[in-house]
Amino acid sequence: MKNHNYYSTLFGTLLFTFLFSGSFAQVGVSPESYYIAGSGTQSSSRYLFTVVFKDGHTETFKSNIFYNRKAQKSYLKNRGKIITPAETKEIFRSVSRRDQSRIIGYPYKQIWFFPIITGKINCLSPYAENSEVYITHFQKEGDTIAYPFSKKDTTDLVLLNMLSDNTNAHNMMLKSLKAKKNKKIIGYSAIGSWAAFLVGGAASAVFPPASYLSIAGILAIGPTTFIAYPIIVGKPAKRRLKAIKIYNGIQPR
Repeated sequence: MKNHNYYSTLFGTLLFTFLFSGSFAQVGVSPESYYIAGSGTQSSSRYLFTVVFKDGHTETFKSNIFYNRKAQKSYLKNRGKIITPAETKEIFRSVSRRDQSRIIGYPYKQIWFFPIITGKINCLSPYAENSEVYITHFQKEGDTIAYPFSKKDTTDLVLLNMLSDNTNAHNMMLKSLKAKKNKKIIGYSAIGSWAAFLVGGAASAVFPPASYLSIAGILAIGPTTFIAYPIIVGKPAKRRLKAIKIYNGIQPR
C-alpha cells in the first residue's frame, strides 16, 4: 500500500510538472529557441511574396519559407517551382492587408535574412516575421558575418566584444552572462531535487530511513523547479536583446 501511494504521488507530480513546463515554455522571448528547435527543414507561415530577381524582374509567389537550420539553406516552393536566395536581390511581403509596409529579406549565403532589430547591430531572422521571438542571428553593421544566437558561451563572448565601446550595453550583457550562469546552477539544483525524491522513494521500501531523502527532495522541488527556474529562465536572452537595443540607441538604460 505504501509503494502504491508513493508511485501514485510520483505520477501525479510528474504529470503536473509536464503540464506546467509545457505551458510555461510558451512564456518569454528566447532568441535562440527557433534556432535550436530542430535540425531538419522547418517552414514558416504561407505568405504572398514579391520576389525581386537578380536581373531586375519581379514575380509574386505564394509560399512558405522552408528553412533548414542544419544545412543553413532556405527556399520558396509552389507547385513544383523552387526559388532560392542565390537567384534573388530581395524578397518581401506586406505586414497585412491594412498595413502595406514591407518585411524585406535579403540573401545571405544560402538563406534570406529579415532584419527585426536594426541599427549598429542588426538582429535577423530567416523567417518573414517582425516579432523578436523569431530572431536567430545578429550582425554588426558593415560586417559580412552573421553570428547565430545559441547557448554556447562563444556566442556571448562575440556579442560582448561588439558591445565593448558602450558601457551601458556592455554592463547589460554582463548581467545576461550572470543570469545565464545562475540559470545553470538552478537547473542542476532542480535535477538534484528530483533525483533525491526518486532515489529516496525507491530505496525506502528496502531501507525506510531513505524516505527522509525523498522528503528532502520533494521539499526542494518546489523552490527550484516551480519558483526559481521560471523567474530566471529567459532573462539571459532578454538581456542580450536589451543590450543590443541600448547599443543601437533604441531603448534607454
